[in-house]
Amino acid sequence: MKRENKSWIALSLLYLSICVVSVSCFPSPDYEKEQEQAIKSFVDNSEYIFEEKESGIYYYEYTSGVGARPTVNDTVSIHWSTFLLTNLLLNTNFGDDPVDFVIGSGELIEGVDEALTYMKPGGKSYVIVPSYLGYGNYTSHYDPYTPLIFYLELVDVRYYNQDK
Repeated sequence: MKRENKSWIALSLLYLSICVVSVSCFPSPDYEKEQEQAIKSFVDNSEYIFEEKESGIYYYEYTSGVGARPTVNDTVSIHWSTFLLTNLLLNTNFGDDPVDFVIGSGELIEGVDEALTYMKPGGKSYVIVPSYLGYGNYTSHYDPYTPLIFYLELVDVRYYNQDK
């Protein structure tokens, strides 16, 4: 019985070492580089001049708004549409009432939260959000690690600090 246990252990260790070597020999795809290339290609071929922000989002103000920009804890009322880089529409709430969100509360993905802080009420913008500031690999209607385009309209802001 002891001899059988040693054989089983030796085979298990051999199998484990083969698995470890095969994983290290074949690294997983570099999603961030693929996204970066896809985004840059889209931006280079776009009719709009996007500004790359430090975080990695690309921002284009389509229509300027008026007033103070929202900040963390302010409630924003927005319309939005979400697209793939192929311009395929994923979802939209245009045609419905605007939806309220609190900036910085985690209700919105990081890239959209950030973009809204560059806008003023009445403003409209296009924002390209890499997956690490979006949904990452948590998707059901498109491939994981996919950058998205958001068309945002900042309808109204209720400022947390009324002094704005």
